[in-house]
Formats: sequence, structure tokens, C-alpha cells
Amino acid sequence: ASSIDFYKLNFLKEDKKPLKEIYPDVGEIFHKYQEFLYKRNWLDFRDLVIYGIKILEKKEVLDNLGIKYLFVDEIENLDENSLRFLKIILKNVSVAYLTFNPEGGIYLFRGGVGKKAIDYFSEVKFERINFEKKENGVEIEISTHQDEYLEVMWVLRSIRKLLRSGVSPENIAVIVRDVDVRVKFIEELSKLYNIPLQIKAGIPILREAVVSNFISFLLTIIPEERENSTLLLKGFSVPSFYDSSLNYKFLEAKKKKITFFKYLKDFGDNDDKKRIKLLDEIYDKVKKEKGVFEIVYDAFKVSGFFDKAVQDINISLIFSSFFKIVESFIEIFPDASFRDFLTEISDVVEYYGRELPLGEFKGCVNLMTVHEVERRGFDYVFIMGCNEGIFPREYQLDTFPYFKEDERKKICFTPYCELSEHLEEERNIFKKAISRADRKVFISYVENNETSPSIYLEDIKIKDSFSHPYVFLPKKKEDIIDEEELKYFISKGGERNTQLIKGFKLPQNFRFTYSNIDSYRRCPFKFYFSEILKIKLPPTFAQERGVIVHKILGEIHSRFKKSPFGKDVTDLINRRLKEELDSLYYLTEWEKNHYGKMLESEFLSYIESMKDFDVIDIEKSIQFSYMGYDFNVRIDRIDKFKDGIKIIDYKTAKKEKSRKVWTEVQFRNRVSESKFKEFDVQFPLYFLALRKEKVRGFEIIYFLEDRVERVEIEVDSETKKRIIELVKIKILPILKNIEEGIIEMEKAGKCFGCDYKFICPYKKEDD
Repeated sequence: ASSIDFYKLNFLKEDKKPLKEIYPDVGEIFHKYQEFLYKRNWLDFRDLVIYGIKILEKKEVLDNLGIKYLFVDEIENLDENSLRFLKIILKNVSVAYLTFNPEGGIYLFRGGVGKKAIDYFSEVKFERINFEKKENGVEIEISTHQDEYLEVMWVLRSIRKLLRSGVSPENIAVIVRDVDVRVKFIEELSKLYNIPLQIKAGIPILREAVVSNFISFLLTIIPEERENSTLLLKGFSVPSFYDSSLNYKFLEAKKKKITFFKYLKDFGDNDDKKRIKLLDEIYDKVKKEKGVFEIVYDAFKVSGFFDKAVQDINISLIFSSFFKIVESFIEIFPDASFRDFLTEISDVVEYYGRELPLGEFKGCVNLMTVHEVERRGFDYVFIMGCNEGIFPREYQLDTFPYFKEDERKKICFTPYCELSEHLEEERNIFKKAISRADRKVFISYVENNETSPSIYLEDIKIKDSFSHPYVFLPKKKEDIIDEEELKYFISKGGERNTQLIKGFKLPQNFRFTYSNIDSYRRCPFKFYFSEILKIKLPPTFAQERGVIVHKILGEIHSRFKKSPFGKDVTDLINRRLKEELDSLYYLTEWEKNHYGKMLESEFLSYIESMKDFDVIDIEKSIQFSYMGYDFNVRIDRIDKFKDGIKIIDYKTAKKEKSRKVWTEVQFRNRVSESKFKEFDVQFPLYFLALRKEKVRGFEIIYFLEDRVERVEIEVDSETKKRIIELVKIKILPILKNIEEGIIEMEKAGKCFGCDYKFICPYKKEDD
């Protein structure tokens, strides 16, 4: 492909000889490729420029172009044909503006002419306007690390500190030269550090539907994998296996309570038996320990995707990338078996499978390659992997393995660039990455026995260059990442404990919720640990129980929006309970059985009690602003009620909670007396979020381990107005304290049962 591409770059040279005459095999491929394009009425980019030049050379065409103004950016990155195309257009343009970087371009590797671009316009009269880049005082910090993992850890910690200081995620970019192991690490670890990340370096090719389908087919080659009915159905959805009857047979297998595979063997037709036979024939090759590539390619043809790829260029390109993944795997693990390939394929994807671009997302740190970041600017830029072999890349003299040097001369092929030009272009690419920062650049590299820093680092005058140790220990509270580091920080005592409780700063785009307001109201330290330091602790089963209840209720009412429930509601509940409890790996079988029965009793009680409902919305998320504060409220359910709506909230609690359940009298007393306790913060926020709606009531449904209890309260317009008024009186002062970062020791709440008691320096021992 690269040989054909370069041949087209030289296509318009007068002394060029036909490719087929010099090198028949490649020439034959070239002509077949052109025939393929012609039959589909397609042009590739090189052809588009070549045909464009030939058309514009006709005087009658050029005279009627009607272009008055022309703007062309970065002419140093254009190839010879594109410059020739541009030069012709300039003959009939009133005013043209061209931008040019005299230091050279960054696309020599694909035919850009670099500094020579300006020479193409020596005959054109134009006025030069110089735009000198002013020194913007960008700060540069360089760090060296023992390996890529520690390098990524340092980058993420630095990003975390920036986010805490109020920097918006959109103003931060992480730049890599290519997609390598660093991308894998940063994608995984960013989730642990709670950093919103958008990867602009592409997405795993194996997430493509056709490839995902093909991988399922590969898995079904292994006999024991065929017992997974869902996997087998997906595997049999490949082009040459699929027919509509498979879905019916799948449902029949469920009715008979047998696996899909057993159904096909015992009750299937001749087509089903042929499908299984084809899988067995491929599996014979697995047993004979044939090569991974041979087995995968054989499956590619048997599945019908080979024929699809011939017909569809997009599928062809996708599977071309997939087979590069297979080849990379074989190169790394030459002795691996087909089973090994299936086991490791997810890791292979992370390393080699990023080919296609992602869309835009807001509120994220951007991870991008140098060429993708070219036209964008950020306040803070991290450049990872500033090592030899990356900045600069290795120089390859022979870009086209099909052609020897004498053959290339015969065809008038010239190298893309000489070594000196290559190094200059690579330096420009490095400078381009640095120039994306408006405030500060963080440059990092790995230095060990296998790799060395980039030669381009010598060009930079460094004020702050240092090596990071293996263990990171926080020197100030903003450096704390997790509970271990917090314990280290606290263990020093004295001044550090005083520093810990000094005013904190809310992250940018912070939104108030019932949960974080209530957390601060109960204990400011708990708010600080969970919302500012974002220390994530393993969930207890009590918390998981709440999640399970909300998930399943959401699914129930997404299917049954209006009473009564369908007959299969209990089947849905039992199936989902089993799935959720099975996912909790830390539970014993006895615990799963015990909690399963408890939850089943609650749900059956719920179904029995819900005789009349008319659901409008479930899991409703509402973002709004009020009195200068931003809120995010999530309402479990909204129902039609009288001439308006009713708010419904689910609560999971212990059996004893039934003695504390609200009554309408208690509620009205609290509203009239302005007493705020328990869930009083939550419902005013609900009413505030829905203040423009006709809220006629609310209902709390308590899940009490073996049953549910419902409390329904009607609300008139006067009560609603009073509730919203209480927000100003009771809640806004709390928000003001949070905004100002006030943590008062004397306001620490009860410590018994607090998840953060083990690390809090101000816990009350008598609790």
C-alpha cells in the first residue's frame, strides 16, 4: 500500500516509467487496485489531486473557477502534487493567504516537502507578513521514572492535583506519540483516581460489532465454551451460520431448561448439524496444535466474514486491523496456542487495537497523539514517553521493501526524507507538542538499562528537572490520594493535623447533592474525606443492598409503567436477584442464599402492596441552579397523582426502622417548626428541583428486610411553598460553609459506624 501511495506521488513526473514494467508483481496489484476503485466510481486522495491537476490545466476550467479569496494553512505539510495543484489555482485568484513555518513541517513521512514548500512559489508575486511567536513564559517541568507504570502514576497524580486546585478537565491534555503501553495504563488507572478521561488516540478495534461477533465465533470453536448458550447464539450470528430460526430455537431451549447447544444436537435440523460439524473441523486443527494465524484465518473464511470483507470495504479495513492484532500477538508469543490467544485477546486489544477515532466529550482530560492535538491548545500539557525511539522515531531508509535502491531509481522514486530531514521533522513534532501548552508543560520519560531520554531534551533550558522515587509520600494535604497516604500524613501529627483541617477548595464544576450536603451536615470530616479527598472505601453489603433494590425496581418499572404488574414480574425479580448476588464475589454461598431470601421477601411484599401506580419517570436526574448554587438531584420515581405528580423515594433499612417511619403529622410538624432531621434535606431538594411542576404529594417506601412499609403524604401548594422557603433558611447556610471550606472540630458528628473512623484524627474515642 505504501509503495502504491508513493508511486502516485511521483505519477506526474515526466521521466517516470510504468510500475508494471519495472516490478510486475507490485504493478499488477496497482492495476487491480485502480480497477477496484474504478468499478465503484471512487477516487483515493492521491488520485483526486492528480485528476484535479489535469482538469485545472484546461484553460476554460481555470478561467471559470470563480475563486476570489484563498486561505491555505501550513503549506510546509503539503506534498509535491498538492503544491502543484495549489500553484495552478493561484494563477486565477485575486487574494491568497498562505501560512508557512520556516522551521519545517511534521508530515515528511507521508510526502510533505517541509522547508522546500516556499520554493514552489518563487515565480508568484506575494508580500511576506511575518508572525513571530512571542515568548509566553510557559513553565516546563521534566521528570524521569523507572518504568512506564510509574511514569503514568506520576502523570495521574499531577492531573489530580490540578483538578483539585480548580483547573477544568478540558484544559488538560496528555500527549503520546503513539498508542503504547502507557495508554493502557492511563486508561485503567484513571478510573481508580476518579479522573474523567477521553481517549482521542482511538478505540479498541475489537469493540466493532463485526469483530466482536467473530470473536464469539472463535470462542465457540472450543467445545466447553458451547455450553454458554448466549455466547453460542452470538457466535452463530456470523454471516454463513445465521438464520432467523436460531432465535426461536434458543427460546425453545430455555423452555426445555437445557443448553442451546444440547437443543441443537438433539432437536436441531440438518443445517444445525452442519454448523456444529464445521466448528468441530476447525477444532481438529486446534487439537493438532496448528498455528494461531492458520486457525483464525480458517475460521474467518468459514464464518462468512471473508466474503463480506470482499463485498464491503469497511469490513475489509476492520478485519485488516484485526489480523494485525493477531500477527502482533504471534510475534510476542510465538509459542502460544489458540487457547492462549483466546485467553489473552483482551490484553492484546488494549495494546494494539486502537485504530478508529472517538467523538467529542465534555468535562474530560484529553489523551491524544501529537498529530491529533496539532490545532488545539490547553493550559496544561503532559508529554509522556520522551525517549529515544519515540522522540525521535527510528529512521527507516527503505520505506518500501518491494523495491531495491536501483529499482527505485528506475521508477524515479526518491526517499521521503534524508536522515537530517527526518531528525529535523521529529524535532518539529516535539516542539509542536510543547507549543500546545499555554501555562505549563510536564515532560516525562523512562530511564533504565533498556531506554534513554530523548536527545531533544537537551534543547530545553530546565529549571525544574528531577527524578521521582518509587514510593510517593504526600508532603501536603493536596497530595493525598488514598487512605494509606492519609494515614501517613496524619501519623506525622502536630502541624500536619492542623493543616489538614484548614479550608479546602471545592473542585470546579462541583454540584451539591442530597448525599454530600447530608454528609457535611452530619460530619464535616466525612465530607472532606469522601468528597474532597475522594477516598473510596469498599462498599458494605448494606450499601450494595440499596444499589440492588434500586436497580431491580428501575427494571421492573421500565417494563411495567402502569398497574397491574405482569405475570412474569416474579421471574424477573428472581433472575435479577441471582445475577446481582452472584456478582458480589466476597459473599459466601450461605450469605447469597440468606440475602436472596430476604430481598425476595421484600420484593414480593412490594409487589403485593403496589396495587395502583402510573409511572411517568424513573431514576430521574435533574441538574439545576438556585441562588447561585449548582445542584444535581436524582429522584427514584415520579408518578401521576391527582392533577399533578407524586415523588416516590425508596429507602432500605433494618426492621427496627419501622418504629421510626414518618407519619404525615410528624412531617407537617417538622415543616411548621423548621426542624431538619433525617431525610428533611432530601425532600426539600426534590421540591426545589420540581418547583415549576404540580407536586401533589410524595411517598417513601421502606424496604425493611422482610417486608415494605409505605408512607404517603399529600402536599398542597402552601406546604410546598413553605418547604422551598426552608431551603433558604436551613440549607443555604450549610452550602455557604461548604463553599468556604469550613471544617469545625466541634461540629464533628457521631463516629460510631463511620466508614472513615479508622483514619480520622478527630474521632471521638467514647463513640
